[in-house]
Amino acid sequence: MSLLDEILALTDTVEACIEQGDWLAAGEANAQRQALLHSLCSDGGDSLDERTRVVLREVLDRNRAAEARLLRDRGRIGADASRIGRNRGALRAYRAAAADGG
Repeated sequence: MSLLDEILALTDTVEACIEQGDWLAAGEANAQRQALLHSLCSDGGDSLDERTRVVLREVLDRNRAAEARLLRDRGRIGADASRIGRNRGALRAYRAAAADGG
């Protein structure tokens, strides 16, 4: 398997982990992928052939799509956490009022 094939396989893994909500595994796969990308581009990308450049542009586009998804998920999770916090506060107030007979 070539370095580029490994990068593509890890990109698939990162996307699958994000889809499953496995952020830890996504981060680990991304770290491995980043190391391979660094190795591939260690000379600044000067030695890359056109096919490799095309594939790396595809990886960059896929990264941007994954980042957009993560930002959407983060917003949704933040909103959910806020709603849970409000619900807990309302529950505490209800219990306090019920305990006071009110």
